[in-house]
Amino acid sequence: MVLLAVSVVSFLAAGALTVVALAGADTPEPCCAGPVAQADALPSPTTAPPATRAPALPQCLVGSWTTSDETLMVKFYTDVGKLPMTTSGRSYEVRANGTVVERNQNVQLVGNHNGTPIRLVINGTREFRWTATANTITYRSVTRTNLSWTYFDNRGELSTERDKPDPNFTETNSYRCEGGQVTESNSGGFHSVWKRTAGYGYYG
Repeated sequence: MVLLAVSVVSFLAAGALTVVALAGADTPEPCCAGPVAQADALPSPTTAPPATRAPALPQCLVGSWTTSDETLMVKFYTDVGKLPMTTSGRSYEVRANGTVVERNQNVQLVGNHNGTPIRLVINGTREFRWTATANTITYRSVTRTNLSWTYFDNRGELSTERDKPDPNFTETNSYRCEGGQVTESNSGGFHSVWKRTAGYGYYG
């Protein structure tokens, strides 16, 4: 009996240890919360930089044009100052991306020097850049060109000159949009009237 009692006690003790061990295995260990960041210690959101896009170009200038009446001041003779010469028929594509394409096909400029008729014939194309405000247009940087100018007077053909790209080219004129027409001028005697044509783009 004593042996049995001891065995029973040992059995019960062993069972109790097993229960405790199992209970300990099934119960998750408590997790201690870490430190909480203070609001003023968190990084601030990044502010977007201000926009740096260029202002839009005046839409009334964008499109295809042909000159209907022009007066240009031309250095015709090397020993004479610039002379006024009139013409029409030069074509332009004024593009919204800030480029201009000029096209000339046997465009004739005519003038007079001391009673002698003079003539200048322009052929070819060239491309340059443009910007504008509400009342001025600026041309810059001839990037591509194959223009040629041929000079004539009463003696016949005098010479032919060929254009070259010019990154330093700049010219600023006043302009006014009136429906399908643009009037351009400057204080040096230049005057031009453009008429809109059904080519590149159309903006009112």
